[in-house]
Amino acid sequence: DMELKMQGKSYTFNTVSELKRSCGSEILFVCGGDMITTFNKWYRYEELLQMMSIIAVRRKGTDNVEFDKAVEFLKAKGGKIFVLEITPEEISSSEIRQMKLSEMKRHIPAFIAKYISENGLYGGEQDAK
Repeated sequence: DMELKMQGKSYTFNTVSELKRSCGSEILFVCGGDMITTFNKWYRYEELLQMMSIIAVRRKGTDNVEFDKAVEFLKAKGGKIFVLEITPEEISSSEIRQMKLSEMKRHIPAFIAKYISENGLYGGEQDAK
């Protein structure tokens, strides 16, 4: 709920900075192919590259050449980028967050649904127990 409590616009840089400050552990950021190709336009992206490792997942509709170029560019900037070669479910995190919890359960592991329910995240109904 950290981003929900932040004032103003929510930037990944601010969230990751706060996570690093409060947890101090390594941050692994999963990023879809559609986002990795625009990562160089993100707020303070060069600093983000130093703060976390990125797991990039190809997505249907993302140009593979553009994806590969973006990964190489970010690596050249010092980023730790790992490409996960899987066939991902074709749904975005934004779409999942807007679902009712009963619908989410078809797309996420049971332990995550339980956590969302127990912590009242995303305004989903409380039926994951």
